[in-house]
Amino acid sequence: MKRSKETKINYDFKLLYFFGLVLVVIGHVSFGIDSCANVVSPFTSWIYTFHLGIFAFASGYFFKDESADKPHLYILKKAKRLLLPLFIYNLIYGLFTLALRQGDFTMGKAFNLYNLFVEPFISGHQFDFNLGGWFIIPFFMVEVFVCLLRFCFRKIRNNWTEIGLFIFSVLLGILGIELAMRGYNTGGFLTLTKFLYWIPFFSLGIFYNRFLEKYDKKCPTIVYFAAIALIEVVMICYFKGVPDLHQAFMQGFESIGSVATLVFAFTGLALWLRIAKLLGPIFGKSKLVNLVADNAYSITINQLLGFFILNSIYFGFSKFIPAFSNFVYAGEFSYTSYVYYVYLINDQWISGIIYVIFGLGVPVAIGEGIKFVKRKSLSLIDNLKESKKLKA
Repeated sequence: MKRSKETKINYDFKLLYFFGLVLVVIGHVSFGIDSCANVVSPFTSWIYTFHLGIFAFASGYFFKDESADKPHLYILKKAKRLLLPLFIYNLIYGLFTLALRQGDFTMGKAFNLYNLFVEPFISGHQFDFNLGGWFIIPFFMVEVFVCLLRFCFRKIRNNWTEIGLFIFSVLLGILGIELAMRGYNTGGFLTLTKFLYWIPFFSLGIFYNRFLEKYDKKCPTIVYFAAIALIEVVMICYFKGVPDLHQAFMQGFESIGSVATLVFAFTGLALWLRIAKLLGPIFGKSKLVNLVADNAYSITINQLLGFFILNSIYFGFSKFIPAFSNFVYAGEFSYTSYVYYVYLINDQWISGIIYVIFGLGVPVAIGEGIKFVKRKSLSLIDNLKESKKLKA
């Protein structure tokens, strides 16, 4: 029995998702390299100014006004798609870290009810390996909020309404950053400020779809890139470097302020959006691009497991191959203590690409495996139903 209906696929956004996911994994690899070397590279910082905003923007772009007409159905669908797998993974990784902590490993927090059901709403860093999913709950909250907000304005949908709602969303984002800058970035306030921070990105996706896209298409690419480059260069020069932001804990905004934070994010997002639109017709239908883009959730949650598997291989190599003898087994930034630990072969940064491959490849394999099991399960259920009908 066929369960899916054919829908038109936007391959430009497939490529945008691909870029976003690759940048997220590269960002974590680069962050690991920086941490182990006790430095902060401008490249890592630049990625962190915008990369997660890509996913909120893309989700907003595909938001349908029909969803706001029946918000309860939309919220239930999103809870099933976002929250249910999040807590299943949290349980799995909680058990995984519990098992590891019986030995020399120190990653993750205690396996208890608080870290299973409360900490995911606060920091999302409870069991380390799944910390990539820290933004899923704030993101879910944003989707619920925007849906309910648009439900209230469902009778007056026009360009002026879109402009007003987007401005309101930006102001909420600024409020979240300002609160974080004033120390309201712990406990429940951390949840609140992260929620407020992501509202403008989701709303920008809606606003772009409904209003801005038609103007974006008219802007020549050279002018578009020149404007982005000018804005970024001027801000980097003015603030004497790229800001070191950590949205997971809502830290680092003091160096540039709330408005500049959003400008950095929006320009970075605009850059990759235009690149995706230019290259979408060429690479959008690529099997590799779609394989990565279609496993976004798994990559978000499981990328650090890919790092750990690679480090486990390197640890095995260190026992027999002299070139891996400086692999760090224990210590502050090591295989057993730091989930971001990145071992560079012969101290060559290019070997970090192997972590990117594992950070994408392992989650894709997990995601495809889950899809395979689902397909087989649904097929089995359908066959059983058909068998019962024939017997009846």
